[in-house]
Amino acid sequence: MSDSRYTVIPHYLLTFFAGMVELGVPILLLYHNTPIWLIGLFASLYHLGYVIKDSLKLDDKNWHTPFPMVLLAPSLLLLASSMILGNMWLLGVSLLSSNTLIQTVRSLYKNSVRINSSVKNISRILGFAAAGITTLYSFTIAILAIAICFLVSTFPPTVGKVNKSGNRSRGQESEPSEAKYLLLFEFLHHTHYFMYCYFLIYLLSVKFNSSLELAGILFVIGWIGYGIDAALIHTFRLSYPVLGHIVSSVSIVLIAVADKLEYTLLLWFLTGVGGGTAFVLDFATSLKLKRSRREVYENLGHVIGPLMAVLVILLSNIEHVFVVAGLICCLAAFVIALPKIIYSFS
Repeated sequence: MSDSRYTVIPHYLLTFFAGMVELGVPILLLYHNTPIWLIGLFASLYHLGYVIKDSLKLDDKNWHTPFPMVLLAPSLLLLASSMILGNMWLLGVSLLSSNTLIQTVRSLYKNSVRINSSVKNISRILGFAAAGITTLYSFTIAILAIAICFLVSTFPPTVGKVNKSGNRSRGQESEPSEAKYLLLFEFLHHTHYFMYCYFLIYLLSVKFNSSLELAGILFVIGWIGYGIDAALIHTFRLSYPVLGHIVSSVSIVLIAVADKLEYTLLLWFLTGVGGGTAFVLDFATSLKLKRSRREVYENLGHVIGPLMAVLVILLSNIEHVFVVAGLICCLAAFVIALPKIIYSFS
């Protein structure tokens, strides 16, 4: 049996790798001068991996063989090869398959050992920050893929003994009527964010001639805002997400018309501070809002958001992606406040 002190390392490295690939693929598409709408399509393919993992309950199965780990190695190496070669067809297939397996194996580790959420979040943010450099020097992707395969095989999760406690409970507890508004808010929150976030890289690169190598580091500025909220929010207060998403909505629309890099980065930071108020849902325990229920709406937003961006770009232009995303963000603020509005008039 592997030492749990080392078993957590593959989980954090997989989280780092996932963040690096999530942002690295849009950067790679920009580097190869592909049509801008492909960024949204490939982003949806990446996030579809979460949906497949959850829909097939791949991390709930009592694996008696290291089946997901065996498939992970060739999938990661195929992804690295497609990024090095710049083959878009191969990249699409390998992106979907590799993220499905990455998220499955990450969940198996999470069910086997205790994962520190702060270290996990830092690992993802570091993956974003490194995305520009590692993607444009693609041989590093192959090196990391090989390192992950080695660590997963050396310190595998405990398969066949999945921990199904906590949020994975399948109890039939009823949810109050307010819960449906919170779940709709969850969907709109993630839809609006993933509709525009990857296209920020496009604005930084094309509009302001920012280096693609630095794209990941600049992207992290928005996540600093999220991190501030995560550290400060410890209770459910309706005013937080309402005001926060109004601020975020205005900031997103202004990004579309900002004419200076520093203004754009400031607005990007404010979208993180405003959008991060969604962390209040973690404290909506009185509404029995299970994390597993929220993940369904969260994952749908991850997939639908980028596809909506594709539609807007094909029908209009990139600036309108930010305008529509801002409107959806404002709608999210209205939806989460709706139960209180209804109650006040009843």
